Amino acid sequence: MQINKIEIFGYGKLSHQVFEFNQFQAILGANEAGKTTIINFIKDMLFGFTKRKATHPYAPKDKSEMGGRLHITVDDTAYIIERVEGKNGGNLKITDLNETEMPPELLKRLLGPINRETFDNLFYFGSPNLAEVGKLSKDDLETRIRQVGVIGIEQWLELKKSIEKAADELYKQRGKKPKLNKALIEYQESKEKLSEAQQSYDEYLNLNHQYQELLQKKQELKIQREHTFEQLRTVQADEQNWNNYVALDKNKKEQIELLPGFTTSDLSEFKELVNQIDFLKAKIRDLQGLIEQQQEKSLKPSAEYNLYLANQSKFDDLYLQLDTQMKNERDYENLKRDLRRQEQDLELDNEAAGGNDSLEFNDDDQTKINQLLEEKQALKTKKTFSKTPIADDKPNHTWKLLMTIGLGLVVLGFVVGGIGLFTLLLVGLVLVGFGFYLKSQPKSMVNQEQTVDYDDQINKINQQLSQIAEDHQIKNDHPETWTTVLQTSIKKRNQHRQQVESLKQDLHNDHEKIVSYLNSWSLPNLNNQTFSQSLNQINQFMLNIHEMKNKIKIQQEKRTEKLNEISDYQKQIEKIEQAQQDFLKKRNVSSFTEFDQQYQIQQVGQKRKEQIQNLQNSISSQMIERLQQYKNFDDLKQKLNKLERVDRENSESLTNISEKISSVKITIDSLAKNGTYDELRQDLAIQKTEINDLVSKWLTLKLTDEWIEKVLNLASHGRFPQVQALAQKHFNMLTNHHYVSVEYGKKIKVKTETGTKFDVKELSKGTMQQLYLALIFALTMSFSDEYPMPIIIDDGFVDFDHVRTNAAIELMKEISNTTQVIYFTSDDRIEKQVKSEDLLKLS
Repeated sequence: MQINKIEIFGYGKLSHQVFEFNQFQAILGANEAGKTTIINFIKDMLFGFTKRKATHPYAPKDKSEMGGRLHITVDDTAYIIERVEGKNGGNLKITDLNETEMPPELLKRLLGPINRETFDNLFYFGSPNLAEVGKLSKDDLETRIRQVGVIGIEQWLELKKSIEKAADELYKQRGKKPKLNKALIEYQESKEKLSEAQQSYDEYLNLNHQYQELLQKKQELKIQREHTFEQLRTVQADEQNWNNYVALDKNKKEQIELLPGFTTSDLSEFKELVNQIDFLKAKIRDLQGLIEQQQEKSLKPSAEYNLYLANQSKFDDLYLQLDTQMKNERDYENLKRDLRRQEQDLELDNEAAGGNDSLEFNDDDQTKINQLLEEKQALKTKKTFSKTPIADDKPNHTWKLLMTIGLGLVVLGFVVGGIGLFTLLLVGLVLVGFGFYLKSQPKSMVNQEQTVDYDDQINKINQQLSQIAEDHQIKNDHPETWTTVLQTSIKKRNQHRQQVESLKQDLHNDHEKIVSYLNSWSLPNLNNQTFSQSLNQINQFMLNIHEMKNKIKIQQEKRTEKLNEISDYQKQIEKIEQAQQDFLKKRNVSSFTEFDQQYQIQQVGQKRKEQIQNLQNSISSQMIERLQQYKNFDDLKQKLNKLERVDRENSESLTNISEKISSVKITIDSLAKNGTYDELRQDLAIQKTEINDLVSKWLTLKLTDEWIEKVLNLASHGRFPQVQALAQKHFNMLTNHHYVSVEYGKKIKVKTETGTKFDVKELSKGTMQQLYLALIFALTMSFSDEYPMPIIIDDGFVDFDHVRTNAAIELMKEISNTTQVIYFTSDDRIEKQVKSEDLLKLS
């Protein structure tokens, strides 16, 4: 297993952190930088949280979720292990790189037998307890090796120790206290006594022979009594069952027939049908009560609703037109506003048109007005020039001014166009002509005023123009604008007046439509308010109607729903009642009363059959055969009395012979106190038997101990020799070949290149750590073929000098070729000893 990356959601002081690891990864950080936090995070991700978040020593310092992810590679397959705070070690999720979720049991298969304790013993190296290192023995190393792959290793090793202890309590080669050692000594002493006992013991032999005969006779009597007692017990049982036998024999003649369909289960079935009907009827009563309550609380139609119902079709059709009428009302209001604006504009147009009733000119009127204006202008011009003195000594430029003005009017006429073209063209040509006339006159030195009466002529023209204004109802004192601007204003006013009349007509039409629509509703107060208020009243009226309709509809639906439920329950009742009829018909009865009567009869018969069956069950067929041998109860009683008498006689005989045996035994015992030859031989035989038993037990324990040893060696695949060789190799490399071998026994010893041996406790602190590191690496490498877990080293070289540290780092690099090594340190010398890509700095 290789750890490629860790993602920490929240763990201790670390929050939302990501770290990527190489095959050999050095992690540099000062104290409190988070090295130990990362190590414990890796263990918790692999083996689960040891505590819940509230009591966990590495609970997040902020409000982050406790947990994270491990990105690992096992056998070239990448997995992501995610674990967050939860029950039973946390909530575990395993996915591949495609985010396909794997079963949680996969992690157990990947870890195999490795648990947190095994990982700490085999794959983790911190600052070791040197006192414990000094106590390491071959057994300690074998225990660590066997922890992997052997389930319950502690119990197995404890059993092995207890067996070895029990074997030592039985026998030791040079011991005196063990049981077998004592028994062998006593046996030798008994043999010596037997050789000394050569006295005559005829009486002892005779008594012993007599004793054996009495014992044999007692055994025969016991067998005879047991046989008689067994017969007696059998006959006593026959006596106890005689009445049942007689009753059974009598009942065999009674024939009891039971009709099908009248069992307790049939009665329960019918009662269940009755209960179902009662239940459904209760449901119907409840629903009917709810319907009555609902009816009492139901809405009562208002006057508005009754009015709607009386005109429903008409009102619904009118309501469909309401949106259109509301639009018409808005259009109507817009027309009113437009009409007010148009009427205001018309007032302005009347003023511009010379009055409200001014009339347009026809062509003759326009020609006449233009002639009068031209004559009037000519007279004004003559009048003006007639009053101007002329001197020969000054140049006369009047003709130039008149010609310039005339040409300007001609050009203006062409620009204006229309009716004004003729007028401006005519006036312009007159002025040009008159200017040319003045230019052609010879200069005169006369300076006198002409007295022609131009004012009379101008007044006559003004009178004619006034008459024309009166005839056309024009209130404009500027005749020169009558044929141009005034005529345009009159036409515009007339067109505007037509538009106003059209608007009034449209307004009237819309008014009539809305009034007609409102009158169609026949609702009160509609005509006493604005159209908008009336239409809103109609809309509110229909909204109220629809709301009431919906409420009434909901009430009706609820009532219909309950009625449907009642109908369904009634159908169910009918179905169950039919099932009742079928039930009774199948049993040829017409009512439940008749069924119950027959059921009671059948129950009596059933009980009688059960009694007979109980009698049959209480008496076996063998007992019946025995009881059939007796003619009557007296015959049975006679046999019973005979067996009781024989049993008493046997008991008395046994008592007598037991007394004789006791008497002979007392005599034999008194002779045995003197240590007879036979007794000594018997004691010797007993001792020999005891010795054989102890030897058998001792051999069993030793063989069991050897068997356990072989089983443990097989389970650990014989890794101990491999661990020994690797540890020696690593220790030799770490110490720069100063120590050449490691010897294993009750305590581990090391040997230098000169052959000097040292106990572990005799080594320096740094050398002891080197030995422990070599053992850890050896243990780890021995399992890397089956369980390639990463090795984690936590500041394990704090007591190493520069040379030892370099040697340890080189060894780690070599081991990382086959097993990932993650080295945590606070020693900044590591920056010069590893590649930058293999170094991770914690801030």
